[in-house]
Amino acid sequence: MNLAVCLLAMMLICGPLAADGGIIPGHRAKRSDDPQPLEAVIMQLSNEMNELKAHVAADKNELSALENKVDTIDRRVAFLVQIANDRGQVIPGHAPYKFDQIVLNDGNAYDATVGVFTAPYAGVYMLAVQVFTDKGENPRVDIRVNGRILTRMSLDTRGLSDVAESDSTAVVTKLETGDKVWVEADGDWTYWGGPHSFFSGALLYTV
Repeated sequence: MNLAVCLLAMMLICGPLAADGGIIPGHRAKRSDDPQPLEAVIMQLSNEMNELKAHVAADKNELSALENKVDTIDRRVAFLVQIANDRGQVIPGHAPYKFDQIVLNDGNAYDATVGVFTAPYAGVYMLAVQVFTDKGENPRVDIRVNGRILTRMSLDTRGLSDVAESDSTAVVTKLETGDKVWVEADGDWTYWGGPHSFFSGALLYTV
């Protein structure tokens, strides 16, 4: 039997104890014919303690839920970056495209100096890219994660003397903390910048 329960029961039945261990005057011990024998009092106290434990557990769960909600609010990650030159610019291939005009960078996870987004949290992300290529070109443009091709799109304006082409792709994928994501093509191609060519992403939820 729980020691604390027993002590509480004794105090209820016998009265509070004095410093020398005796019963404080004015209190009496219950007789065996009292309506609430020791076992009943102990059972009552045990039930009350169980109810108290249940309330404490519920409060802990509620606190944990609130902490998780605050943590989720703090983990806001989203970015939108563009090619700054909107008049046509040759972008080197076989390396991350450096989208150098930052429109949005919540969480500061995109590094414009190297053109790489680094996932700050493990979770599910949405990623998207759009490019507007010049006439007479046929780039293949990838979204890559740690060097691995995640998505690929192909544009072809060869034989079209005065026609440029725009294409875009988007994907939802799971990333681990520290994963590197970038846009890369198979060669040096000319793109129109500004709102025509961009790279974006956002954390949907953590896992």
